Amino acid sequence: MLQQNTILFQQLFAGEDVYLISDKKDLEGAISIENVPEIPPTEVKTEPIVIEKMVVPSPPVQVVEQTPTYVPDQKVLVLVNTITEPEKLFLNKILGAINLDLSSVNLLILSELDNKNLKSILQQNLLTQLVTFGVPLVKINIEILLTPYQIREVEGVKLLYSDSLSEIENDIPKKTALWKALKAMVS
Repeated sequence: MLQQNTILFQQLFAGEDVYLISDKKDLEGAISIENVPEIPPTEVKTEPIVIEKMVVPSPPVQVVEQTPTYVPDQKVLVLVNTITEPEKLFLNKILGAINLDLSSVNLLILSELDNKNLKSILQQNLLTQLVTFGVPLVKINIEILLTPYQIREVEGVKLLYSDSLSEIENDIPKKTALWKALKAMVS
């Protein structure tokens, strides 16, 4: 009987911890083994279990982006593809309308930059605002679509796309749209 119960318990409680209580005080309120109906023995056929060596794939190699060669020292980044001296003067006037100047922003000229991946700068919270003049963010490896003259905030950074400085300079509606967007951006 003990051997049959042992086999039964092994089948019922396989993989579980089973404790033997030796003190009768601990048995109060417990189900007695004597009250458990006896189950007729069945023939158990056991076949050897073949355990194959499990190959756990190694985690994928994580590519760490290199720190960009450009690290801004200001919280506002102005991005242009190229800029002439007259365009710099015009940009300074634009920035003056929102109480900034070229010395209080980071002017990044994309054509002069070796590493055109600025995604890590945005992720490191080094900026609060990015204004791009004629440079879509895809060109600097940032997959964010911006509508011209509409502010979009991503990861705490306000982004603004504008036409190039040369396009805006003589276009009053574009100048007005830019001025309104910049006012909203700094407010």
